[in-house]
Amino acid sequence: MKRVKAKGAEVIVYEPILENGSTFFGSLMVNDLAKFKEQRQCVFANRYDSVLNDVKEEVYTRNLFERD
Repeated sequence: MKRVKAKGAEVIVYEPILENGSTFFGSLMVNDLAKFKEQRQCVFANRYDSVLNDVKEEVYTRNLFERD
């Protein structure tokens, strides 16, 4: 996240259990997946989940084979 932000990208964090509008290391937190998807240009994910299928082409993850 630090490296992406250092290049000038705005980072928005999706986390369903945290308060909407709060911040995480200076980045806006969004707890509504639909709103997150509307605002995103790409997605960095620790693990792939089927809820990302509609934006699959824009997902970057270490979990390439969905076996993690």
